[in-house]
Amino acid sequence: MLFIDTPRNTLHLAEAARFAGGNDAAFRLRLRQEAARFYLELREVTPSAGQYAEAARFMSDISGLALTPQHARDLLLLYPHARIRLAAFRSSQDLEVRESLAFALAHFLLGCRWPAANDHVDGERFLALLQEQARALGFPCHDEGPTMPYTAGPIANDHEALLASLGSPAG
Repeated sequence: MLFIDTPRNTLHLAEAARFAGGNDAAFRLRLRQEAARFYLELREVTPSAGQYAEAARFMSDISGLALTPQHARDLLLLYPHARIRLAAFRSSQDLEVRESLAFALAHFLLGCRWPAANDHVDGERFLALLQEQARALGFPCHDEGPTMPYTAGPIANDHEALLASLGSPAG
């Protein structure tokens, strides 16, 4: 998934980059530019049938859903960042691809990202709600539940940590 920040934090980052010049804030803004170029240049790339099958297996394994490659294809049409990463990095074993797939699945079904370790949420409750929403939309679920526990990266969109790293109070 493309990093999503708040307008306030982004403006703070730009201000810090302008006043400190060439510092970490300026570097972070350049990284965002590079990511935007990456997605723009690869906007029409399409994963192979095997990559869609691999994505369906990964999302099924972490969620307990019984997703097919067609489910993965349909979902990734709605989440081009995940589709592009899957096609470009060529494997659901890649961490960025995994996080993008997990985000797409959780966001589509629940309107939120996949839980990160620092969220301190009850994973079983999260998965039960995810499966309940999936069933309501007609998606099949495995009786045995997820076969692979998965937690997104340690810090997912942690704006307070970003501001702290820049020496600014969160708020």
